[in-house]
Amino acid sequence: MFHAHDGWYFERTPDGGVRILKRKNARPDAPVEAEIEIDAYVWASIVSHVSEQGDIAETFNQALKLHQGEDQ
Repeated sequence: MFHAHDGWYFERTPDGGVRILKRKNARPDAPVEAEIEIDAYVWASIVSHVSEQGDIAETFNQALKLHQGEDQ
């Protein structure tokens, strides 16, 4: 899992979604305080939304292709 900071961890799931969890502290074995799994389409929309161009069809499709490992 990727540790962003302050106990927030991210990992790609086998079906292309993203699992996000918050641990009590930054240690990878610390108790989990919160957890959510987001499907690939919602994740692409999040990435697209925070991009400079915003959540438009082009940025959404680029984010989805990048996340799914498809040729662009």
